[in-house]
Amino acid sequence: PEAGDILIACVGDSVTYGHGVSGWLKNNYPKQLDTLLGEGYCVNNYGHSGATVQNTGDQPYTTYSEYPTSLEYGADIIIFMMGSNDSKPENWQGEDAFRAEYLARLAEYKENNADVRIILATPPTAFYPDGNTEGRTNYDIDPTIVDEIAEIVRDIAADEGYELIDINALTDGHPELFLSDNVHPNK
Repeated sequence: PEAGDILIACVGDSVTYGHGVSGWLKNNYPKQLDTLLGEGYCVNNYGHSGATVQNTGDQPYTTYSEYPTSLEYGADIIIFMMGSNDSKPENWQGEDAFRAEYLARLAEYKENNADVRIILATPPTAFYPDGNTEGRTNYDIDPTIVDEIAEIVRDIAADEGYELIDINALTDGHPELFLSDNVHPNK
């Protein structure tokens, strides 16, 4: 970053990381955001594939190096998009447990930087394969639970006064925007 740059930390799972995106170096969303914003901004990618919001999940975000690094970055703005992996049956503990852990993660970022602007982003829609309308999709992601998680994030944004980017609503009905795995957006 240059002196005076506005620092943006994109915190999340494989969607933030850019899993499967062709031309990853230039096509992951944090890099695209950095390019679009141009001079005066520095956007860093703190996505980790498979990460969960919940510390009870199989791959808690807090156990990966991206977590402390993103806390220490000194971000002016954090875009927080996570939750898809929490929908897996081994991870999903219900709405109350997810909400508590989600709020705990946000509090950790605010404790580290009281002036940080946190923008919440709902997880993108996950699509059922082959026209199915129930069960799970690739990576054991449950599209119904992903939509429930998106609603929880919307509620948290409204209740706590966070800005919201509703990626779930924007991607609903648009499977053409996804890789063939029905979970990860394409470039």
